[in-house]
Amino acid sequence: MMKKLIIVLVALLILPASGLAANDVTFPQETTISLSADSSTYTIETTSTFDSFTVNTDNIIFTVSGGSIVSLRSADRKYFEVSGQDTNYTTVRIACASSSTLSITVMAGA
Repeated sequence: MMKKLIIVLVALLILPASGLAANDVTFPQETTISLSADSSTYTIETTSTFDSFTVNTDNIIFTVSGGSIVSLRSADRKYFEVSGQDTNYTTVRIACASSSTLSITVMAGA
């Protein structure tokens, strides 16, 4: 059975803008994270910028707002599953011989 990484996008568009950390999380270098459920590893790429994220045993949850970009790579060629509360984002999934990549871009006005 193919294991799936579930990525949940939480768009905080209904909250007041004051006091929110909008796209404060950035990565000056690629960062590798591991999920303990299956020992899979994922690389967050330097183009990523979002509000916050949580690494659980079997998934990664990103909190995003307008202008956010989430870019992940799996050397194990895992399939990325995306779910969210808003449709103001685009996803690009790329699978090649050596890895799979997911890029999520949230529209700036979202």
